Amino acid sequence: MTIAINVITKDNEPGLEKCLNSVQELNPEYVLIFNGDISSKEHEICKKYAPNSTYYLQWKDNFSEQRNYAIEKTKSNWIIYLDSDEYIPKESLEKLKDLIKSGPRGFYHNFKLIHGVSTTGQIRMFYNRPETRFDFPIHERIVPTEYPINHYDIEIIHENKDVKESSERNIRLL
Repeated sequence: MTIAINVITKDNEPGLEKCLNSVQELNPEYVLIFNGDISSKEHEICKKYAPNSTYYLQWKDNFSEQRNYAIEKTKSNWIIYLDSDEYIPKESLEKLKDLIKSGPRGFYHNFKLIHGVSTTGQIRMFYNRPETRFDFPIHERIVPTEYPINHYDIEIIHENKDVKESSERNIRLL
């Protein structure tokens, strides 16, 4: 079983390093979609972790387009997607390693996304199949979802770097 970590990043150098370090023990295929300044430290971090799988895709106000491009570039049979301002804490990484070791069942795996004081479930791990893609420019969702979804007590911590900027962008995209 092979696993990929797919991340979209722009203007988040400190968060990106924390994100990628948090899953390094999985020895994943990193697929990084970078849409920032190629002369930045952030781009250097991308190339450090994914020298052959860092891709530039211009931002067009569409998260699904970015995530689907990452899927197209992924060779592994399982994908976990993260934002560059998210990380998996050590306790959850151990649970994730157990899940991987036992061989995930089904196609979709729901993890707990912790964003400040709120917790929501999101499909964050899925089998890499041609028909599995993201839909909607913002608050993107995986389609199709007619397959069973497995739920796990695996946490992803979201540390929003700039709440005001993100909120303004999200309102504009809605």
